[in-house]
Amino acid sequence: MILLNLPTSFTPILTLFNVLIILLLFVLFVGSYRYPFKMTVNKRFIIRTLIFIFFIFSFFDGDWYHYYEGISAMKLYGRNFELLTGYESIELPFWFIAKFVNYNYILFRIIVWGAIFTLVFKTQKRLELDKNTFLISFVFISMLLLSYSRVSLSMALAFYGYSFIVKPKTNSKLRSYIFGLLFIISSLFFHKSAIILLITLPLSLLEIRKKTIFVAFIFFPILIYVIKTIGLEYVMSKSIDDKSIINIKTAHFYLNEDIMQRGIAMYIANFLFYSVCYSIFLIIIRHIFSEKYYNLPKYIQNYQNVIFWIILFSSVFLFTGTIQVFFYRLLNFSIIPISIFISYLLSNKINYNL
Repeated sequence: MILLNLPTSFTPILTLFNVLIILLLFVLFVGSYRYPFKMTVNKRFIIRTLIFIFFIFSFFDGDWYHYYEGISAMKLYGRNFELLTGYESIELPFWFIAKFVNYNYILFRIIVWGAIFTLVFKTQKRLELDKNTFLISFVFISMLLLSYSRVSLSMALAFYGYSFIVKPKTNSKLRSYIFGLLFIISSLFFHKSAIILLITLPLSLLEIRKKTIFVAFIFFPILIYVIKTIGLEYVMSKSIDDKSIINIKTAHFYLNEDIMQRGIAMYIANFLFYSVCYSIFLIIIRHIFSEKYYNLPKYIQNYQNVIFWIILFSSVFLFTGTIQVFFYRLLNFSIIPISIFISYLLSNKINYNL
């Protein structure tokens, strides 16, 4: 291997390292689980440091080792490593980052996941969310899922940019809109699944009314049929070398990927996250009908709308039966908005029961 003294495969001992960090975080949160969720500055600093360490050394998931091997292959074979090794195609910005750090995997993770960490907390600061409740919601909902996949950088870029669209600076709205759009557009270059944002972000700027929900659920089975028949048939009729408006090679990779090959820790984490997603989805629908939705600040409404549309569109793939990998990859884009939404509810003592 090119990099020495780094683990190349999953072991229970390495997972224990991540479990210990999570347990330590839970201990640090003791006394802060109830309103007003008080924490000292030092405690917040320690929690953020542990989150950062967890991001860099997320041994619990296979992607940590997969990326390590991929960067080693880049060092050996250059830009064509995908063709020569059979790895999933990787976006160009990540190749430039790997080259910049001379293919040092730890430095690569520090830059990529350091950027994710920075953007997430800059988003919290821009939206003026309570620091304590955001840390709680982030650790319980987002930390695990943001720590293992490179798509997390695409998410962090997009929702940081989105904060400038829905909450622009009062003295420079045009500049905020331009700045926000640049971040959102840049997110599309960091992962192919970010294309869902081209649909969900524009829709999220519109109010969701009762009529909107009825129309969405009427079209839901139609979308399932279109994706399952026309979309799937189109992808399967193409070879991986065919030129197309979508990346056929990546589509085939997703279709053949077995989501059950992940470790038990990620299986449990995903199950818990999906439970949270659909609970939030039902809460949003319930409160639109009760009109409590309209009592929220406009920018929180917008992030709530993003959650609604992402869950709705990703669920289309859940019911296709054969392409459920698309489901969880798209659903994961709701991670950051959900943390934002829950943080706001907790800090404002809003009771959003089902």
